[in-house]
Amino acid sequence: MFGRDTVTIPYDARFHRHAAHYSGLYFGASLAALEHLARRKGYVLVGCDTSGSNAFFIRSDLALPGVGVDAEAAYVDGHVRQSRDPQGRLTFARGPHRRAMIAHLQVVDVVTGKLRPLG
Repeated sequence: MFGRDTVTIPYDARFHRHAAHYSGLYFGASLAALEHLARRKGYVLVGCDTSGSNAFFIRSDLALPGVGVDAEAAYVDGHVRQSRDPQGRLTFARGPHRRAMIAHLQVVDVVTGKLRPLG
């Protein structure tokens, strides 16, 4: 849903994704945000699975030269379609329609630390 932006949702210890937004799509962090954090912690992104659900990282000191990729190259648009309408019925929204459902909600840009609408 977050595409290639370096964003995550604001932290809330009592967070529940269906309470945060009826669609259930407002949760988690983008691949680019995870890659940004991983680099700071000494890891490199090595790729994603074909469903767009899992990303794989390895410690930089264990990676062979040239193994790492950036989020732009590794990004796979998620194939899981579990969005809901305001009545709780599955809508099976895809691609840009998923993002449009939550575009007005606030995210944190992990590079700048600033809060902004997903857009």
